[in-house]
Amino acid sequence: MVWYTMLKKEKLVMEGETFGEIFSSFRQKKGYTVKETAENIVSVQFLRRFEKGESDITLTNFYELLNRINVSFEEFMFESQKDSVDAMVENIEQQLDQFLFEQNTLKFRRLIDYLDENYIRTGNKRYKHISVVAQGMYDHYFFETYRPDSKELEDYLLQCETWGKYEFFLACYSTFLFNNETLVILAEQSFRRKVKSRSTRHYFIDFYLQVCQKLIRKDDCDIADRLLKKYETEEDIRPILQYLSFNVFAKYLRGLLQIKKGDERGREVCEQIINFFDKSIDYQGYASGLHRLYLKIYMESPLVVK
Repeated sequence: MVWYTMLKKEKLVMEGETFGEIFSSFRQKKGYTVKETAENIVSVQFLRRFEKGESDITLTNFYELLNRINVSFEEFMFESQKDSVDAMVENIEQQLDQFLFEQNTLKFRRLIDYLDENYIRTGNKRYKHISVVAQGMYDHYFFETYRPDSKELEDYLLQCETWGKYEFFLACYSTFLFNNETLVILAEQSFRRKVKSRSTRHYFIDFYLQVCQKLIRKDDCDIADRLLKKYETEEDIRPILQYLSFNVFAKYLRGLLQIKKGDERGREVCEQIINFFDKSIDYQGYASGLHRLYLKIYMESPLVVK
């Protein structure tokens, strides 16, 4: 099947640019000539026609051309489709985090209105799912106003066999909408999936550790301990430098569990991590969040009695 023809029928992207024209832009910015890019993949004449939007291309050849100029398929699609799932997830995530940091209820409400209006206009359930997440966050962090029905979102996540960045994003930002039993099922299912995409794996780890945190908050410490041990012994994650921030958070969660058991070492670990974020790298907002949870766990622990 000619893959590009299928995409071309959908629409042109980047304000009228074709895939070939976008590829040409990448190639030139990377410093590759047409000749060296095309060598042993397609003819120079064909590549010129493709870059002008005059020829279709097979998926196999397109992948080889991207590899030749050291551009990932994900990078290309992100640049070519501004309304792609990846772009939307990253944009919405940035807005939710920023609005929450600013404690800006008005921007939250405008975002929810935008999502609801787009769902009515397009019928695309992506907008409905994310609206439920945003409404749940608003009710959880500000005022109980929307009371969203999360059953459809829960069913979608439980029944979806293949999770990508979109599903992990939904799960990560909606942990407070589901009971602990559902979260444990979702966490265990996600762990078994062995996510290969590096960018998607960040969302998986974030969700998985958020579940552990909620279980600790709700005093389901045995289950939290079991899930956390899986993470701590996962060789595809723990020793890798790019997951350092997650590994530090996992250490913090382990410290909370130790505090729950009356182990003084947990207090030392948590305070060291909080001080690092607060004083060493000036992440006061993040450090404050860690400190609030630490104080709550500590004040209810056997260590206070000691």
